[in-house]
Amino acid sequence: ESLEKLGAKRIFVLGLGDDDKALDEDFEKWREELWPELLRRFNPNATSEELSSDVIEVPKIAYDAIPVTGAADQAQRSFSSTDINGSTKHYFSAVDAKILVNRELRTTKDPGSTRHIELDIHDAGVEYKTADNCAVLPENDDASVDKLANALGYDPDLVFTMEPKESGKKHLFPTPCSVRVALKSFCDIHGIPRRATLKELVPFVKNPEHRQSLAALTAKDGRQRYTDTIEDQGRSLFDIIVDIYPSFQIPLAHFMVLVPRLQPRYYTISSSSTVHPKRIHLTVSVIEQTKLDGSLFNGVCSTFLQSLEPPFTNGGKRTDEGHNGLKRQAWPSCRVFVRDSSFRLPEDPRTPILLIGPGTGIAPMRALLQERDAQRQQGLDVGASILYFGCKKRDVDFLYEDELEAFRRSGALTALHLAFSRETKEKVYVQHVMARPDNAKEIWQLVNVQNAHIYVCGGTSMGADVAKVLHDVVKNLGGMDASLATAYVDKLKAGGRSSKNFGREVLKLCGSPSGERSPQALCRFGETPWDRLLGSPLWRNELTRMEEPEAHAKELDGNPLACVSVAACACLDFVWTSAGHQARIPKTEKPATSHRMPGSVDLVATRTMRPRQGGKTWHQQGYLCQAAGG
Repeated sequence: ESLEKLGAKRIFVLGLGDDDKALDEDFEKWREELWPELLRRFNPNATSEELSSDVIEVPKIAYDAIPVTGAADQAQRSFSSTDINGSTKHYFSAVDAKILVNRELRTTKDPGSTRHIELDIHDAGVEYKTADNCAVLPENDDASVDKLANALGYDPDLVFTMEPKESGKKHLFPTPCSVRVALKSFCDIHGIPRRATLKELVPFVKNPEHRQSLAALTAKDGRQRYTDTIEDQGRSLFDIIVDIYPSFQIPLAHFMVLVPRLQPRYYTISSSSTVHPKRIHLTVSVIEQTKLDGSLFNGVCSTFLQSLEPPFTNGGKRTDEGHNGLKRQAWPSCRVFVRDSSFRLPEDPRTPILLIGPGTGIAPMRALLQERDAQRQQGLDVGASILYFGCKKRDVDFLYEDELEAFRRSGALTALHLAFSRETKEKVYVQHVMARPDNAKEIWQLVNVQNAHIYVCGGTSMGADVAKVLHDVVKNLGGMDASLATAYVDKLKAGGRSSKNFGREVLKLCGSPSGERSPQALCRFGETPWDRLLGSPLWRNELTRMEEPEAHAKELDGNPLACVSVAACACLDFVWTSAGHQARIPKTEKPATSHRMPGSVDLVATRTMRPRQGGKTWHQQGYLCQAAGG
């Protein structure tokens, strides 16, 4: 829009995609309409074949796959950061971490699996903070790698290097490496391929019928056929090459360039860095789903992690022996790196926290509770910790039950609310438990009065249901209409961060809408109508940090709608001050003394920050006033 105002002319419509639906299809449709328009504008003499997006030709690539044989040539190379492709830099920078613990969290009554895994990072050069994200670089299973290499006619033991044809091209992954390593570690062979990827592979199908069939899936009018044949059936690239169209002949370089890269999987670390500084704990749900044809889909990363069983030890020494006189297998490990998380405890340990984490959503909550327990043992004054956890049945998949009970006995966990969805006739989930009258009142007290921080981790649908419960709590107990309740909850969200993580919708809500906790936080409502202000709790949501209190002191004096927050108080409260109303507030400290101001709002007096006479500095005197029932 700004460019158009400056005289620029738009040559094509803006393309928008919906990530909750078919983003790839949205992009492909926009791109198919874009290129003909560009050709018409800049190459009006283009042939009909050039205008067609269904023309099939061997795609050009910017890399060569060069076999290497000598030991010196096969040695691992080092790469500078300027030579590495930015989207795959984790292949070069991730570190190896040994698997020290890999145990089942569910009971034998449950056919599924959730693993508790502990990684050794004491000499890996990796550090983390409580509830950070640990990225694991998955590996494809050996059986699939061997079958795929055989179907394509590759020697899995061939060592090769990927070399850019032109200067300036970045390395896609570390080479030299064997074909087996490349297929195992860098190629996404079990994911559902995009239509654009399949279209690039069409020229390499040698069987004419297979080639025509695959081309039909990628044609302009083939979206529905692709959906029915590939997406809905859960067909992976492996399935397409090995089973559906087993006549592919793809040069190694083309395969390594055109096939999608195998992406890292992110797991919220379920341990406290204070309690376990040399270990990273992960809580991993092993994915196993039945496809429409009856075959099983196994999650690539979760199945990989499940297979990494550490050897038995005695006093730190391994007790496993090599088979048939051979050496013992290498200690299992995986490649990892750490990424920051939005899950952070409040700076003030006295601030309450409300944790909502059913299933493996318990991971960051376990980490936060470990941290809170450590703070308590250090002698700090720790606020309340309330946890809502849900699973199918207590004796089936109650993850970390013993630890949660221990936290409750020690006082680190103030209250534990449980939802067992399969123990009653009607399914009960955490959002249903939250909505119970007593719990709803507790939540409103925590959020609205005690300024609690709220943490939610779990599935997207659960997150939406929890958000609705919070909205209803604010609406019903806060005395607001629907729009004000929505604005209130939105302000809570804005105070924290919302992100999609590890296949789950992870939401951190901060009870202080502004996120500010400073004694110098100032709120001025000079433009807000008095009746609207008193009629809505949303006045709390306009906090902004006052970096220079001296500069604002005069503005505060005489402003009938000024309020000041004090972080030292357990509750986030305010004082109304003005030249006309200060006289109504006693100069002696009498907590819980009530006073009346315009609008019939009762005020409860406690202490606050107030400007010194002259408006130069701040000190603690006067009273903090909270609207009681307003």
